[in-house]
Amino acid sequence: MSFRTDTDVVVIGGGVIGCAVAYYLAKRGASVTIVERANVGSGASAANAGSINMATKKPGLALALGMASQRLYAGLARELGCDLEYSVTGKLIVAEAETELAYIEDMYAGQRAGGAPVELVSAGRCRELNGLLEARVLGGLYCPTDAQANPFLVTRAYANAACNRGARIMANTEVHAIETAGGRVNRVVTSRGTLSTGWVVNAAGAHAAAVGTMVGAAHDVRPWRGQILV
Repeated sequence: MSFRTDTDVVVIGGGVIGCAVAYYLAKRGASVTIVERANVGSGASAANAGSINMATKKPGLALALGMASQRLYAGLARELGCDLEYSVTGKLIVAEAETELAYIEDMYAGQRAGGAPVELVSAGRCRELNGLLEARVLGGLYCPTDAQANPFLVTRAYANAACNRGARIMANTEVHAIETAGGRVNRVVTSRGTLSTGWVVNAAGAHAAAVGTMVGAAHDVRPWRGQILV
């Protein structure tokens, strides 16, 4: 098969964000190529809890994005034609110390002002919501609309939907350089050849800062290791 070298948009990164961006661009009629250094969904999209939360979001942009995500996910499985194991489970954040209680009280005030349906709940209500709590509990922050989805299924569903709309995925492909002319992107040099394009979307996750340096952009994005018990 011949290597197609022209594309409207190059999306660097084949995680859930990159695949979602590719899908919505392709849906609007753009020709899109995803360039992924490993396999689709092999980075942070394969190492997260699949939470669609408002309770954990600070007021401002993060909370606004959380609220938008909840609106999106309500009909996402139908749009993508795939079971995403989406379930509204609610989210409880427990305070075990006075400083933690003060923190969630401040979060509550800001989140309520931003329109999030969060609740401050008593220690007794925390134990009703989670019967496994054993340690000292002073209170909690609860959002009944917070939800879960399967991150593997969501990423793959977006990737498949993007491809069905004409997007192309170049897996196991490294980006070596982003070339510009006249202050605009015009080529992306990869380990499999050079792509001519007018737009690049940096969706490289933990590698986003390195991609940004290719065009002189400074992105304060750093890897942050967390822990998940399955």
